[in-house]
Amino acid sequence: MGSYCFRRFLFLLFLSVCSGAYSRSGGAEEAWNLDKVSEWVLEHIRFPEEAYSFGMAGEEQMCLSVSWDGKVFLASRLNTLHPAYEQEIERVVANAPRCTGVSQGMEEAYRYVRVDFYQYIPEGRRGKMMRVSLHTPPVFRAKGIRSSYFDGREAYMEWLCGRIRVPGSFSGSIADTVTVQYTVTSEGKVKDFAVLRCKEEWLGSGLERAARKSPKWKPATADRYRTVDVVMRDRMVFRPGSGGRLLCQAYEGGVYRRDAAMPEDYGGIVYNPDRNPVYLSGESFHKDALRALDEMLKQRGVNVEYSVSGSFVVEKDGTASSIGFTRLPDFAPEGIRADSVVADAISKMCWEPAKVGETPVRCLFPFTCKYRDSSKWVLRSQESRRKRLYRTASPADIFGKHFIDLQASPSAKDYVYIQSDGSLHSYPFSPSGMFNYDKFYKGMFYYRKAGVKGNLSKRYFKDVYNAYVK
Repeated sequence: MGSYCFRRFLFLLFLSVCSGAYSRSGGAEEAWNLDKVSEWVLEHIRFPEEAYSFGMAGEEQMCLSVSWDGKVFLASRLNTLHPAYEQEIERVVANAPRCTGVSQGMEEAYRYVRVDFYQYIPEGRRGKMMRVSLHTPPVFRAKGIRSSYFDGREAYMEWLCGRIRVPGSFSGSIADTVTVQYTVTSEGKVKDFAVLRCKEEWLGSGLERAARKSPKWKPATADRYRTVDVVMRDRMVFRPGSGGRLLCQAYEGGVYRRDAAMPEDYGGIVYNPDRNPVYLSGESFHKDALRALDEMLKQRGVNVEYSVSGSFVVEKDGTASSIGFTRLPDFAPEGIRADSVVADAISKMCWEPAKVGETPVRCLFPFTCKYRDSSKWVLRSQESRRKRLYRTASPADIFGKHFIDLQASPSAKDYVYIQSDGSLHSYPFSPSGMFNYDKFYKGMFYYRKAGVKGNLSKRYFKDVYNAYVK
């Protein structure tokens, strides 16, 4: 009897421990959201061994999103300094835990996460690695092709694709998934182009021949002014088109795709549809949304710049509902209620609904519409152009080139001196003895503001030398 009671006591104790562990794990699962997943991703990143030979590491950015079933995926393509960093991010995201509280708002559906790979390098191996800031990807600049920081790689593949003809003897129709790797140098040139995987020999050799004639790119930029080399590895799906043409599209791995499962609640709002809603009532939604309000203001002689922000739901039948505003101009003195005028215009619009696969779903559409005075816009455009031209010039070109072999004395204490305007300026060497270009150029900007003429770099170094070396 005593043995039976003892065994029963152990069983109840084991049951209570298991149920407690289950409740705790269940509570932990309920807490999984994009914020917690982002922390998990940063904790599980490791510095890739392949990147050591590249010799450079810095910040990389990714955009995480969550599907209706809790799967976390990359919402946009990565643009890293080296494929090793891209593969490491993809590896960790692919193994990330699922979110249990699926987001109910647009602001909760995405997270931008920065990974500083330099911090993941073991202390003893950092000496040979250059550290850079978050870089702007290179931009493909071929004649007749418009690309940006976000689609330069796709534009380049299309350019290569347009220079390859499908041989007449080829009768296949099966798509070929091709992997290529190449470097866009700090001068904007393509080098080390290699076809890593390709079934068709004519396609691989055609890509290599076309790559030898690659036009220049706008190189990647880090630390604001420094152009850097970037190594890219692309997987593209090539398939023959009509008339001997070759068609291509980017290959999307599983980490870039939400699950194929459809949401159970078709009446809910899908924040990550496969295809976004398309405006059908005119050429520009933003202009049409403000058209009636603009006409009312003109009739009353009001010409002011303003913006309207908000969101609405594009229903499965293409109509707009649940119209709300987060920013509105105040035209009460003119007797105009901007919210009712804009809401009435949006309610009359027609849309092609968002889709998951081929099924229409409800989708949230956030917007910001701005009205700008055309006369002021021309002046702003001219000023913006002047600023762009100024940014394209390097600081060395602006201030002049001069170099003195100035030996720093490394110390944990920062060296500063007081400017004429009362602000403090740091000595242009870091406490570890590394030359700090940001502080160097900032110091010369002070000189330029103070009206110093001539070779500012030479004058600046002379003053620093007199202050700290002598």
